[in-house]
Amino acid sequence: DNMEYLYDFLAIFRIFLAGLTFSIYSRYHGNRDIPTLAGSIMYAFCGFVLFAGVRDVYFMSPVIYFPLLLLGIDKIFDRKKPYVLIIFTAIAAIANFYYFYMLTVFTVIYALFRFFVKYGKLKKNNIYFQSFFKIFLSCALNYLIGIMIASVQLIPLISYIGNSERGQQSYYIPYLYSLEFYAKVFSGFISSTSNTAWTHLGYAPIMLISVLVLFIVKKKRYIPYRIAFIMCSLF
Repeated sequence: DNMEYLYDFLAIFRIFLAGLTFSIYSRYHGNRDIPTLAGSIMYAFCGFVLFAGVRDVYFMSPVIYFPLLLLGIDKIFDRKKPYVLIIFTAIAAIANFYYFYMLTVFTVIYALFRFFVKYGKLKKNNIYFQSFFKIFLSCALNYLIGIMIASVQLIPLISYIGNSERGQQSYYIPYLYSLEFYAKVFSGFISSTSNTAWTHLGYAPIMLISVLVLFIVKKKRYIPYRIAFIMCSLF
């Protein structure tokens, strides 16, 4: 009888969890209270959350787990225990298979990005490559442990999807979208402009100011953030 109220509560509660997990990730990197709060609000109330997260609460799963997976990668880079990566890999895999493999792609990209930011430009020496393979082997093994924990539910689910009518459908995905799509990406950066392919950005207006400052201020420590912003925009 109260399922409708439960669904409403879950939609709001998952937005709170998204802000909370972003806060945990931000605080781990030494950010202060006000910047962390501002970032958490912009993250938790972006266009995708307000459009897709309320429409279907399962769409909030990747928004909640992504900061925790990145945190798990960072802890391994900092030579700390891998429990965060293992636990939340397992939970993310159990929560939603479709989003989990997408999270995996971006977690791998983040790990590569973090390595080159942390250890500088590519160097041709054995110690550098040994560090590279050692860290990535540790990340991969702990990620695999998390997947193995979730395999009790994950393997039957993959088998079901492969044999289902939806899983056997073929889709045409173009290499490029229409010109209207790309125009809406820019107009939708700080607005509620609706776009195709579930591209709903809708960041807070201060986000645009922050990006402008990021590219105007010539400080070397901002270079990784500029690269990250450009990469995310391309994705």
